[in-house]
Amino acid sequence: MVLASIACSGTSRGKAPGGSLAASEDAAAEKRDAALPDEGDAAGADAGDAAVTDEGDAAPAVTTQMRATIAAGLLHTCAISAERVSCWGSNQLGQLGNGSEGEERLAPVAVKRGTSEFAEVTALAAGWNHTCAVSSGSTYCWGSNEHGQLGDGSTTNSPSPAAVPKASSTVGVVTAITAGTDHTCALADGVVRCWGRNDGGQLGNGSVSSKETEPQRVESLDNVTALAAGADHTCAVSAGVVSCWGRNDVGQLGDGSKIDRKLPGPVKNLDNVTAIVAGLAHNCAISNGTLHCWGHNKYGQVGDGTTTDALVPVRLGSLVTVTALGAGTNHTCAVSKGILSCWGFNNHGQLGDGSTNDRPSPVAVKGGPNPLYGVTALAGGQLHTCAQLVSAVYCWGSNNTSQLGGGLPSDFTTPRLVGP
Repeated sequence: MVLASIACSGTSRGKAPGGSLAASEDAAAEKRDAALPDEGDAAGADAGDAAVTDEGDAAPAVTTQMRATIAAGLLHTCAISAERVSCWGSNQLGQLGNGSEGEERLAPVAVKRGTSEFAEVTALAAGWNHTCAVSSGSTYCWGSNEHGQLGDGSTTNSPSPAAVPKASSTVGVVTAITAGTDHTCALADGVVRCWGRNDGGQLGNGSVSSKETEPQRVESLDNVTALAAGADHTCAVSAGVVSCWGRNDVGQLGDGSKIDRKLPGPVKNLDNVTAIVAGLAHNCAISNGTLHCWGHNKYGQVGDGTTTDALVPVRLGSLVTVTALGAGTNHTCAVSKGILSCWGFNNHGQLGDGSTNDRPSPVAVKGGPNPLYGVTALAGGQLHTCAQLVSAVYCWGSNNTSQLGGGLPSDFTTPRLVGP
């Protein structure tokens, strides 16, 4: 996910019965729970001291699309430095982009096209087992392609960046990209195009299908400035208003219902939205300078102090002046007034507060530079989190496939510097 890079696998996601958009709530819940490995499993194939701020501060000066310079998938992580991409962690399906498959990487390796480094990269996104980037205004993807999520017209995996063909000669420069579990969306000239898995209507083209291997235009949506993808849903910002589409069994579309949508529909009670991120089945957006979250809340990932699903956005009044925002499968992190806080699921220490206790309200991340100041971008994977600083990357949480970028294959409940 991207900024959520759901976020978020060797554990496969359950399919909706018959590919129907109206999948049962129970089946969808089983799918989400199946994404969470037991404590002792090697995941295979998204109270404490709260960071409290005043509510009356002025709206933050943030870009419409949060910095997409780091991305976390199910079991891998990638980051941009000097317009080059490096990745580390699981490489079972070629999601590291270094031309090979199978061998996990303990430390960052350069993404390559042929014998050359993949250059001029300005944005990055990771799905569960695939990665995509914007280079010189065009989209490239690599890794798993079972559902057409690489967008190259095939279902063949690619261990190195493959160009996503533009839908027509009129498509301009790609400025943003996001990846869900098994689908991808890109933004160019204010128009969103999506490809990959579509059994929940997450591509927004008005249909439900097993997959689309080439970009499909999202209907009835123009002048888009930001976007985010979850497991089976997608959201976008246009004229300060958020619209979402796809699966809605736990309120992730934010319209007050649990009715799935094949086309974009407005999220309730939000305006002047400047940024958005998505976890597996929850979202957070900055509206009028304050963070609002909605959707699945079993582990407190909405951050309102409860574990009740939120069918409409809930205002988190303590989080203002937000300058970085990220969501993992079932947890969320944000930098507010320079302080990094996380909340939600924490069974592997992915909240970075030194514990493995779930937190339904924001708690300050500890360790590393204590606290971790200077964070410019955030990314959440299934059970890990990473923060990019100006000259370094720190990660914490599960490290069973080296997705933290080094160290022993054990959990880290506080940030550690990426590297051997």
